[in-house]
Amino acid sequence: GVALGAHVNSFYPSKTDYARVDMRLSETGSVHCNITLHDHGCGTVTAFQMIAAEELGLPLNKVAVGEGDTRYTPLDVGCFSSRTTFVQGRATVECARKFKARLADHASRLAGIPADDMVVEEETVHSVSRPEICYTWSQIADQSQQVLKQEVFVSYEYIPDSNPGVAGAHYALVEVDTYTGMTKILDYLAVHDIGQAINREICVAQTQGAVVMGSGAALSEHVITRANGRPCGSLKDYHVINSFEAPTVRVEFIEDGETEGPYGAKSIGEVCHTPVTAAVVGAVNDALDSDMNSIPLSPDVITGYLRERMER
Repeated sequence: GVALGAHVNSFYPSKTDYARVDMRLSETGSVHCNITLHDHGCGTVTAFQMIAAEELGLPLNKVAVGEGDTRYTPLDVGCFSSRTTFVQGRATVECARKFKARLADHASRLAGIPADDMVVEEETVHSVSRPEICYTWSQIADQSQQVLKQEVFVSYEYIPDSNPGVAGAHYALVEVDTYTGMTKILDYLAVHDIGQAINREICVAQTQGAVVMGSGAALSEHVITRANGRPCGSLKDYHVINSFEAPTVRVEFIEDGETEGPYGAKSIGEVCHTPVTAAVVGAVNDALDSDMNSIPLSPDVITGYLRERMER
């Protein structure tokens, strides 16, 4: 079975979308990033730590990123629509660039030389024309407070003006036991246009998890409700795909960049779930030469269909 799916990267252009990121320099030379992030187990906080560290030129342990708390972190429109990496990630990159420019400005004022003569690299700020003038980030933080009476702090607001979209193609190979109606997923391949993976392993894992979720929706997950809408039974009757049933999922990424996201990145949030159920259902129909189009295709549904077809 083969299925294609697509999704967006933000609310743009249907709704207003924006993000703000704040960064401040501590006396240890580390940078504290204030971003309204929510990590649902998909490594979002770590990904943003990587984005900030990459642009600032710092090791990961010198970049602090926490989860959002709107009492203290910037206003944000929410962790929806697969927008976090594409929108807030770009805001983080731009804020980091502005932060380095602010570092150079503070160093130039401390040294009494033009800011365009200062270069920020390898946790230092040094003069091009006078190499003996060199500040560590820690020194700049301290002297900015003591001499300039200022903190090294920047805030950047970003408004996206594009939404390139993401797409995935999923391929499922299944085996159906026509006596029991049991379906086994033998092999699975997920190919995604992602722009640029920020944290590759977590993107792969997120896609693999989405395949297990979508396979459960296709084959076993079902809530039977009474006429009044109340469910029958309990969660013990709600059958998810267990680890021993989960297929080996191969994941391939197309990374051509060239988007407004951080380093060309697009989203992998919801799109990795979109094609799964259709691919598995399509594979079952291909195996049985059937046209079933409801889910889940449980053993009862499959054997019932086969029995009815034999009786026709």
